[in-house]
Amino acid sequence: NLKAWWSNQRGLGEAWESMAMKTVEARRKQKATTLKTRASVLNRLSFWRDTVEWKPGGAPSSPLLPCSSWGSGSPGPLHSSGSPAISSSEVGS
Repeated sequence: NLKAWWSNQRGLGEAWESMAMKTVEARRKQKATTLKTRASVLNRLSFWRDTVEWKPGGAPSSPLLPCSSWGSGSPGPLHSSGSPAISSSEVGS
């Protein structure tokens, strides 16, 4: 009886292990796609920012902030904290 119980426990352990691996794999894939979409959004934003026509007098014709104010501590359109959208810790993992 003990033998049956032990083999059952081992089976459960294997099931848990495979489930955990699947979860980790799914998370990794999700993270990769989020980084990809984020990068493409950033590319699109910068492309759009570069193609926007600037009015004489320095007033931009777009609701976005002018390029010079990006990264100088003032908040960009993506993150109000002023930090870049993709942090170095996210890229590293």
